[in-house]
Amino acid sequence: MPTPGIDHLKSARHVTLVTSAGHALCHMYMLVFAAILLPLSAEFDLSLTGITGIGSFGFLLFGVGSLPAGILTSMKNPKFMLMIYFIGAAASTAAIGFSRSLQSFTLFLTLLGAFASIYHVAGLTLITQTKEKLGKSFGIHGVFGSAGVTVAPLFASVLATVWGWRWVYFTLSAVSLIFFILLLFDRVIPTERITPAPKQQAKKNTILWFFLVFLAVLIINGFVYRSFMTIFPTHLSRSIHIENLPPLLTGGFMASAILAMGMIGQYVGGLLSDRMSRILLYSFIISGSAVFCLLIGGFGSGILLVIFSACFSIIFFSLQSVENSIISVISPPKLTGVNFGLKSVMVFGIGSVGSYFSGYITDRHGSSAVFLIIGSCLAATAVITLWLGLYSRKHNVATE
Repeated sequence: MPTPGIDHLKSARHVTLVTSAGHALCHMYMLVFAAILLPLSAEFDLSLTGITGIGSFGFLLFGVGSLPAGILTSMKNPKFMLMIYFIGAAASTAAIGFSRSLQSFTLFLTLLGAFASIYHVAGLTLITQTKEKLGKSFGIHGVFGSAGVTVAPLFASVLATVWGWRWVYFTLSAVSLIFFILLLFDRVIPTERITPAPKQQAKKNTILWFFLVFLAVLIINGFVYRSFMTIFPTHLSRSIHIENLPPLLTGGFMASAILAMGMIGQYVGGLLSDRMSRILLYSFIISGSAVFCLLIGGFGSGILLVIFSACFSIIFFSLQSVENSIISVISPPKLTGVNFGLKSVMVFGIGSVGSYFSGYITDRHGSSAVFLIIGSCLAATAVITLWLGLYSRKHNVATE
């Protein structure tokens, strides 16, 4: 039901602005760390295994914190939780920049992960409550998330090269504070809890089994995502050489250019999810991702590495728009925020072990081995999701 006294067109525009910025920043908070592994390793005198292990704490809370964030979003409202997200991230990133010891750096990096965990739950719930064409809306939302993923390596590597790694976090703090102030004085986005109309669905136990298996898929894909994003800039720094550019800047530049291709996949994935079975689409996307991930690890070097990586980026990052659409259509209205929280726990929380894993494997077997292993994981989830697609059709689980 429309909320009296609210300009819903203007509200939708404000929601798009806030969630787009919030999504881009969320990924930048978590991914600038991967782009500055080398200077951090040098400053704190740690191996890649050691420094990625420290990052795992923040990545863990980034996921695990999503479940309490989902519960709080259901109790309060998405706008309020987004305000907590922006001000908490502003304070944490500033504190990271001022850190002078390994202990304080670890503490505040972990705290940043906790505040960042709020975003996906609050932002996605707000979109679900205010938008009609969810596939397209999630596609646009995903484009800005990919923009954050894309900009993060280049943004971090440039600032770290010119002014030092601390300015990466100082800059993020200032931007976060601006959006907190915008939300603080916003009078358009509704703060009331909104209950959408109930959806036609299959039996509850059937949906539950579908959702539980889907969560298992999200765990594996989250592990793949974190492993890939942690080691990818470093892999490029070591595998591609551009004349007159230092390795750190080369890795950041190339990673940003390649990850930018993911924006195409995000938008197209969102559009397609409004037109076909989302779970079968999801299975096709994972299958393609597995192929190119294995090619990166097995045959990727020079121009081939760039081509395989670009194809992987386009295909793999379209997953996010589709999986958000799947959760939105199978979730009871009162559990939407909680289910998005569970999704983030699986993807970003349990999947956070990929950060330590990628550093460990790279130190012992080289970064190419990471891509061979996670490519095999994707191949396994492709089979599981194909089965889920057949299961959803047989038991009338609406994923159309």
